Amino acid sequence: MSSATATALKTVLRQEMRKILSDLPAETVRRESKIVTDIIFSIPEYQMSSNISIYTSLPKGEINTRDLIKDALEQGKSCYVPRCNPQTGIMDMVKLVSYDDYLSLPLNHWGIPEPGLDEERIIANELDMIIMPGLAFDHKKNRLGHGKGFYDRYLAKYKTKIRSTLPKTVALALDVQVLNDGIIPTDQYDQKPDFILSASKQIV
Repeated sequence: MSSATATALKTVLRQEMRKILSDLPAETVRRESKIVTDIIFSIPEYQMSSNISIYTSLPKGEINTRDLIKDALEQGKSCYVPRCNPQTGIMDMVKLVSYDDYLSLPLNHWGIPEPGLDEERIIANELDMIIMPGLAFDHKKNRLGHGKGFYDRYLAKYKTKIRSTLPKTVALALDVQVLNDGIIPTDQYDQKPDFILSASKQIV
């Protein structure tokens, strides 16, 4: 599929998914977030990870990661969260020092907790696991992001560096975000996660 065709199809699908997610009851998000969080806690890849990046969640319409961040910090893991620079298009994973640090983060224009660009933060060098969001996914592990390309660029750049191992990438989804096989339009820049986890589906 050409990049132009994929871009046009993605735009339409993003509009459809945002409408679906905006209508989703808050109780559904809370219930599925609890189930998905418990699944993450149970998998060996999470338990063995020392350096982990976890996305900070939107106010509504996606799996809430607050309990994941709290647990990672309580377990003594080095926990990093995304910090995006819209001018450069660069995303870094920057370290949280405590759960209170997370709770004190300012909200960006999406309503997502995010460290300010002017803050001095430790930037992740090597990660064991990256827990990432998305608007939609399919059973072939294709991912539709929010359209800014931050995760695709970050993962592509990470893979070009010499690392002892690559981190496991885990996408978290509400059940309505997991679509039929091959329905997500893709191009050569799209990065697939290793796992997609929702309340009723585990795609590995």
